[in-house]
Amino acid sequence: MVSRWTFLAVLIAAVSAHAQEVTMPLSEWQGLRERERALRERAELSGDAEVVVGVTRYRGRIDAAGLHLTMVMRVELGANDRYKDVAVIGNRVVVIAARVAAGPIALIDDGQYWTWVTKQRGVAELTVELVVPASGPRGSAEYLFEVVESPVTDLTCAFADRDLSPRVDGAVSNVVRQTPTGGELTAIIGPTQSIHLVGFRELAQAPTAAAKLYADTQSLMSLADESVELFTVVNLTILYAPQKRFRIALPAGYELVSADGEGAFQYTVDSVDGTRVITGETSYGIRQSYEISLRLKRPLAAGETSVPLAIPRMLDVERDSGFVAIEVPGKIAITAVTPEGAARFTPLDVRELPATLIDSSVTPIVRAFQYSDAASRGAIGIARYPTKPVEGDSIDALVVHTVATEDGSRLTELSVKLRNAHRQYLTVQVPSAATIRSATVEGEPVKPSRDAQGKLLLPLVRSRQDDDGLRPINVQLVYQEQGGVFSIVGRAHFGLPAIELPIASLQWTVDVPQRYAVSRLRGPVAQQSYAGTAQWQRPRAADAFRDDDGGYDQLDNALEEGTRAQGARQGHAFGGIRRSAPLPIQAQVPGNVGDGNSGGVAVRVQVPHAGREMAYRRYWIDAQDPVWVELTYLRRAWLRGLEMLLALSLAAGAIFMVWRADKRRRAVVTWLRDLAKTQWLRMAEGARFWSGAFADRFAARRKASPTWAFIAAGIELGVVSGIAVAITLLTIALMVAVTRLLWLAGHPL
Repeated sequence: MVSRWTFLAVLIAAVSAHAQEVTMPLSEWQGLRERERALRERAELSGDAEVVVGVTRYRGRIDAAGLHLTMVMRVELGANDRYKDVAVIGNRVVVIAARVAAGPIALIDDGQYWTWVTKQRGVAELTVELVVPASGPRGSAEYLFEVVESPVTDLTCAFADRDLSPRVDGAVSNVVRQTPTGGELTAIIGPTQSIHLVGFRELAQAPTAAAKLYADTQSLMSLADESVELFTVVNLTILYAPQKRFRIALPAGYELVSADGEGAFQYTVDSVDGTRVITGETSYGIRQSYEISLRLKRPLAAGETSVPLAIPRMLDVERDSGFVAIEVPGKIAITAVTPEGAARFTPLDVRELPATLIDSSVTPIVRAFQYSDAASRGAIGIARYPTKPVEGDSIDALVVHTVATEDGSRLTELSVKLRNAHRQYLTVQVPSAATIRSATVEGEPVKPSRDAQGKLLLPLVRSRQDDDGLRPINVQLVYQEQGGVFSIVGRAHFGLPAIELPIASLQWTVDVPQRYAVSRLRGPVAQQSYAGTAQWQRPRAADAFRDDDGGYDQLDNALEEGTRAQGARQGHAFGGIRRSAPLPIQAQVPGNVGDGNSGGVAVRVQVPHAGREMAYRRYWIDAQDPVWVELTYLRRAWLRGLEMLLALSLAAGAIFMVWRADKRRRAVVTWLRDLAKTQWLRMAEGARFWSGAFADRFAARRKASPTWAFIAAGIELGVVSGIAVAITLLTIALMVAVTRLLWLAGHPL
């Protein structure tokens, strides 16, 4: 509704625009101008009309006609005389009646909402009777309507079918309870601009409605040198009813490596009419959409020239279409792709593939196809390139840190730096009883798995190419295992998992408990030290470092500094041992590989540094070469006893050797006897002299003052006792020092 001052402004503007056609008295014109100015000032002072929505509640039921609701809305209107536009409900609904405390009101359609135009002030409560028509596909009725956003919104809806589980999308809480007439949904909704009710079926079709499934599949086929791997993600659209059971037919020749899905997905693999079929079930019915991921693998013989182009096929679905992409990380060339039968694969430009499929590839995708029937089959002709060394098939540096406890528990962190040109994963032979705590690649958590032989497969990313070649990537793995318990004395053995690549540099630090004395780490090869770098053939980029005399001293210095900087970034230096950096790991999926389930962990794992740290270093280790270290330990309390026993044995041996010296024994004994006698006589004479003098002084003092005589005597006795105690302590300290020196003589650095 147009306000008064707006009308006057329009009128004055019209009069101004057509002044040559309108004649009016000057006083009347001035009066209109003054009235317009006053209305404008009043509007500026009062501000915009204020409408604040407080609480909105919806109560109703569902029947064949639709969703019947009674809406109660409490609003606070501004304290001014202007007209206020109060948006009530979206215009998709059918309004039956609307009223306030004063009586019925009229609502107008402003193009988006049913609106109440009023001059009322203060708090008002609107009650609106409305009907929401059903939407959504046939057999799966949904109710969607726009509402006015409010801080507090709740909805209660009754329905006649007890087997339904309706809900409001995005609600804070959805509670469904059974009633004598059916069921009732109570939902608490946060601030929103629309309400979407799902989970209702048309009552006439409720007993017979069945779920309809539509599959959209994305598959990535990876042709490696010795195997073909197939990664498939099935995106399902579920209509009409929830679905708990899913069946997938596997292509012939492929073995299932893993299958995963939400909702506590459990599966079995059976043979149905000669075809291997996965039957998976969830713990509850899945609605609207669902995703199942599969990983398949088949061996590729050296003499094979053709690979079947086949993909997993969803069973019990209305449609199964999708995309398939082919990548070649191995030394293989695709000669042709030949479809078989009536069903065909339609070739696509790689840029037409879904972005998720392109991002999942390790190497560039060379062929792409679209199909409308998963039963399509084809053949991929392949040819092998001659074998040629590939840059980056080795590990530049492997830094290992192991913490061992007295009860035998061992926590090990492996930090691997390698250049990866084509590998999809890194194979590590971790013991089957070990528990994988975390795994990351370039700082991002990854989800490892195991192959048929039980080896751990860590997915990799490709190294980036720069002017100096491939950039190294960092792979970190933390696992826990149970080893030997530390007893009083013994030998502790530590082993590393076998890795499929050769290792250029290995640094291994082991933390043992502080209460044990240990020997140095020993391995199958004596500990080695880094001497420097050398090159048999200079790279082309080395010409920039050529000296004036034709030498390469600048390049040697740069290589040495780069190697040391690379070691420092990795957490160690060739000039000395440094502790590795903390390991920030976060898991994505609960579970651990050590228990046979693929997944990560849900916590960050950091290997602590506790106890005495021992170091071992080695270079140029062959692939799959077992690496181990061992040390000998002894509890320090027992070591102290052995030290004392050794000191006493040395003293007794020295005395015995002196005693066995016949020529010197008598002279030594006589000398010792005379010395002892002389010293004893001197001590006795001194004692007698001191005792006589003490008695004389005590008698003289007693005649003068008995009390002072006893006090002075006590002081003198105390001084003498203190001197004796000091001499005794000095003698003990001297004996301890001599014992320590004897132990150090037997344990040189």
